[in-house]
Amino acid sequence: MQTKRSIRLALTVALAATVWPALAQTEREAIGPSREVVQERLYSFDGRFDLSLMGGIAMNPKLIDHYAFLLRPAYHLTDAWSLELVGGYVLARERQSLTNRELDAIRISIFQEDDKSEFADMGQMQWVAMTVVRWSPIYGKLNLAAEVPVHFGAYASVGGGVLGVFRESLADCSSVTPRGDGYVDYECASSHDVKPGVTFALGLRFYLADWLALRAEMNSFMFPDEYRIHLNSPNERLVQGFTNVLMFLGGASVFF
Repeated sequence: MQTKRSIRLALTVALAATVWPALAQTEREAIGPSREVVQERLYSFDGRFDLSLMGGIAMNPKLIDHYAFLLRPAYHLTDAWSLELVGGYVLARERQSLTNRELDAIRISIFQEDDKSEFADMGQMQWVAMTVVRWSPIYGKLNLAAEVPVHFGAYASVGGGVLGVFRESLADCSSVTPRGDGYVDYECASSHDVKPGVTFALGLRFYLADWLALRAEMNSFMFPDEYRIHLNSPNERLVQGFTNVLMFLGGASVFF
């Protein structure tokens, strides 16, 4: 009796082993490719280069507006990891001077004060040269319409390098002369420096083809800043800190 039960069990296992793969294959053919798009990438970038052209604007301006134009070549070590160079030009200008006379009024007011102090975050980025490491852990698909799937990738990056920074004082001025049109002529201390900086970014890529993608990111550029308080007094001192320029960048990437 025990022998017959063993034989039945063995036959049942053998039948299941034969039939189950056939049923699974039939089901796969019926439903098509797996819906686990995070694991099944439509495009592979392992060992490839890409070149991104991006432009953007500062999202947290105080007294300085920043507009960036960046060229960003990258090499993909794997589908998830890549090394990228960030370089380009940044147009910076005093934010209020184009819309009203607030900064000119500040200059006149400070020039007439006995206890003068400079402002923080007056450093104007002029150019950027950095190296970053980019990690792309998320890959997926959006169905904008039934027949229009859009593949995307989310990434984070961190890096460092140098920046060109121009700074013009609002307080250390040898002369401030009002003009008839409401603006002023002034001669104030200024400096051009090359400073170390770091960058952090979170972004998305939307793949249009194997060779083309749209790209958008929030990118933070941070560099050391310093300003003086209580100018020309016994209490004059230098205050050191950091300036953070948060920028929204958008553009396109071409893959090779």
